[in-house]
Amino acid sequence: MKICPTCGARLSGKATSCSRCGAMQPQTSGGPRESAMVGEKKFLQLPKETSGLEMSARAYNLTIGGLLLYGFAICAILCFFFTAQISILNPIAVFIGFLVCGLIGIVVANISNSAGVRFIGFNLFVVPSGIFLAGCLSTFYFETVVYALVGTALIAAIMILCACIRPQWFDALGPVLSISLVSVIVVEFSLRIFFGRSSTFIDLAVVIIMAAFIGFDFLQANQARRTLCNAVTFAMELYLDWVNIFVRLLNILSRSQN
Repeated sequence: MKICPTCGARLSGKATSCSRCGAMQPQTSGGPRESAMVGEKKFLQLPKETSGLEMSARAYNLTIGGLLLYGFAICAILCFFFTAQISILNPIAVFIGFLVCGLIGIVVANISNSAGVRFIGFNLFVVPSGIFLAGCLSTFYFETVVYALVGTALIAAIMILCACIRPQWFDALGPVLSISLVSVIVVEFSLRIFFGRSSTFIDLAVVIIMAAFIGFDFLQANQARRTLCNAVTFAMELYLDWVNIFVRLLNILSRSQN
C-alpha cells in the first residue's frame, strides 16, 4: 500500500499510476535484472573516484593525453641523456627496483582519492620504467627501436579507434584479458625456469592482450566520472599498456633480425 503524492489517494504497492488523478508513481526497486547488471558493471571497473569535481569531456581527455605525453617525455629524457650512467648499474637491481616502485605506484594511485597523491604514484611508475628502458635500449639497433615505436603508436591508434567505433567489443573484456595475461605470464615464467629463455609466441600473445587492454582502458576511462583523479589513474593504465607493447615488439623485432 502507498499514497499518491499528488492527490493523496491510497494505491496498491505495484501501481504505476494513480487511478484517481492519473499521476505516474515513483518505483522504488529496479528489479533483480537491473541489480545484476549494476553488479556486473562494478565488477568490470577498477577502483576509481566516484565523487569530486567533474571535468568537461574535452578537458578530461586532454588531461589524460597530457599525462601520457609527460610520461613519454620523462622516458625519452632518461633514454637519450642518461643511458651511459644507467648502463653501469646492475641490471638485476634495476629490474627489481622497477618492479617494486612500479607496484607501489600502482597501489598508491588506486587507493588514494587525492589527485596529487595519484600523480606521485604515476611518477613512481614512469621514472623507474624510463630507467629500465634506458638500460635495455642500448642493446638494440636504432632501427629496431624506431620500428617498435612506430608499431606501438599504430597499434594504440587502431585500438582506440576501434573502441570509439565498436565499444561493445571491449565492454566485457576486463576479466578475460586479466586471466589471459596471468596465464601467459605463468607460461613464460615456466619457460624461463626450465628452458632458460622465452618465446616469440609469448611476446606476440602479450602484444595482442595489451592491445586489447588499450581499447578496454580507453573505453573505461570515458565511462567513468571525468575527474582529475580518474584521469591520472587511466593515464597510468594506458601508459602501462603502451610500455608493455613497446618492450615486446623490441623482443620480436630483435629476434627476427638475428
